[in-house]
Amino acid sequence: MVKKWVLPLAIIISLAIGAVGGIYWTSLPDKQETNPESPAVSKDKEWAKVEQAYGLIVSEYVEQVDGSRLVEGAIQGMLSSLKDPYSVYMDKETAKQFNETLDSSFEGIGTEIGMEDGKVIIVSPYKDSPAEKAGLKPKDQILKVNGESVEGLDL
Repeated sequence: MVKKWVLPLAIIISLAIGAVGGIYWTSLPDKQETNPESPAVSKDKEWAKVEQAYGLIVSEYVEQVDGSRLVEGAIQGMLSSLKDPYSVYMDKETAKQFNETLDSSFEGIGTEIGMEDGKVIIVSPYKDSPAEKAGLKPKDQILKVNGESVEGLDL
């Protein structure tokens, strides 16, 4: 009779231990969150510095401060610290103007232009464009546009 209850009792005890162990295991904090060297904690600490500086400037500066200008300046400062001429930040209006310039730069004779030694040159004609059909090649210099000299102009 005792043997009948041993197996079910062992199963019940094993399930209870497993349940308690599972509850305990899931209640442990994630190691990444508690590790002071983890990127997430490090990022949070660095961001806290930015938030603290922002809060102090907004609340303590002698004149009223435009919060959006502070944020724009912080972003520009972060990018300039990279010392990478190709990493730039554009505010909404500047980005809009830049995109309009890009859109308009694909009109005309169908070529990418650039500056070399102060001269406007063909970087490359687009495939099947009027420039390619006219025989324009990379490094060709553009002297006039619509009869007007481009000398001294900047892109």
